[in-house]
Amino acid sequence: MKMNNRSKGFSLLELLVVMGIVGVLAAIAIPSYKQFTDKADIADSSAILVSINLEIVQNKLNKFTGNVSKSDIKTIIKNTVNGNKNVSKKFDIDVTCSGSTGTSCTNYYLYAKPKKGVDLKKGLWLSSMDATLYTCDSSVDLKSLKDASKNKMCTK
Repeated sequence: MKMNNRSKGFSLLELLVVMGIVGVLAAIAIPSYKQFTDKADIADSSAILVSINLEIVQNKLNKFTGNVSKSDIKTIIKNTVNGNKNVSKKFDIDVTCSGSTGTSCTNYYLYAKPKKGVDLKKGLWLSSMDATLYTCDSSVDLKSLKDASKNKMCTK
């Protein structure tokens, strides 16, 4: 019986083919993963906005006035966001008051806009009047937005 002297292992061509397949799979998987993480970041920040809004409503009920000051809202935002490092790294969460009387904030708009240098395409906006959460394109000026339902760049 004749023995084959060829050593066992993979040829260079076989390794190149496998590397090509791995490259194609990575090219497909990486954008999908980025899309998945962006959706997760939006979900995290929307949960934070809803939580902040609930705390503000509870604060209003505790004061029996139906109003809350902008500084109280800012404190609630700070306390809530500090507990979530992922959201605080990627979003600036703030409030705009409207219908203010003195230091009270009758109506307010909470928003989470992507921080500069973060590759996120969406921000969030929530009004105290109907507590509907909108996802808006990052090109929208969320700070001055008064009604997201009328903005074509925002969706529920």
